[in-house]
Amino acid sequence: YIARRGLRRTLFTLCCIFNLPFGVYALLAWFQPSSMWLVGGGIVVEYFGYGFGFVGLTLFMMQQVAPGKHQMAHYAFASGIMNLSVMLAGAVSGYLSDALGYGMFFLAVMLATVPAFLVTWFVPFTYDDKPNDK
Repeated sequence: YIARRGLRRTLFTLCCIFNLPFGVYALLAWFQPSSMWLVGGGIVVEYFGYGFGFVGLTLFMMQQVAPGKHQMAHYAFASGIMNLSVMLAGAVSGYLSDALGYGMFFLAVMLATVPAFLVTWFVPFTYDDKPNDK
């Protein structure tokens, strides 16, 4: 998908797909279905969304952050910041869930993704991104 269209044209779509699991888990939290198939389907959507969107994040770091004289150091620094944000969010998520309630927690999570959408929309591309036309 990215190879055909280019990262610049697909990054926002990948951000949407990457955040799809938050919506799925919000729906599961609000409706609490008892069907194993619905819950299992939600987990499949989570794995797909996370995997597909994570590719966009990784490629952005490789193509836009890492190029230059010290590619490995730049990539390591960028992936470290990414993992730090995951760790910090995970550290406070339990407290936030207890404070807001399970259903409202996922609404707060979805609202917290708004800055990610804005950054993804406006992020500058320093290096040229040419898709592979086939």
